[in-house]
Amino acid sequence: MEQKEEYDVIWIDDEWDINGLSFIKICEKRHKIHIKAFKTRREGMEALEQNLKFWDAVILDAKAFNNSSTNEVADLDGLYEAIRQIHQLRPKRYIPYFVLTRQPDLMDNRMFEKSVGRFYKKDANGQNRLIADLKEEVGNSPRHQLRMQYNDVVERLYSLDIEAGETVLLHAD
Repeated sequence: MEQKEEYDVIWIDDEWDINGLSFIKICEKRHKIHIKAFKTRREGMEALEQNLKFWDAVILDAKAFNNSSTNEVADLDGLYEAIRQIHQLRPKRYIPYFVLTRQPDLMDNRMFEKSVGRFYKKDANGQNRLIADLKEEVGNSPRHQLRMQYNDVVERLYSLDIEAGETVLLHAD
């Protein structure tokens, strides 16, 4: 029996609830990408670290709140801090991240691309490219393939001992 590919993704974007609801619906219905959105880097990264085994990828907005949405101006600090935290998690688990932005001042900035890696424009074309790249990168990872192929075994290992499940999947990365 073939299992359908599904993905669990964190999205950190200060305006996800204003401009991102249709993107979330498209991801969910057409691509089985389940998105949990957060307005601040702090909230999103806490969710990632609290359940590291669960998440497949992170989508980051270029300009976001770092700690709170009430006393801050959205800027690049939240993005750079999130990327730094994701890199620090690599000994425990590799998590791919993708930058999705509407910022026109960043679109042609090669230094921005060099500092954050590939990024995608918040338009239909950019979002489609992001979805395709996310599915390819996550889907091709040995960890994801093991989870899809042997989901019952992995879940059983996790239910017995979280470290046993993580050890099996860690060696797949």
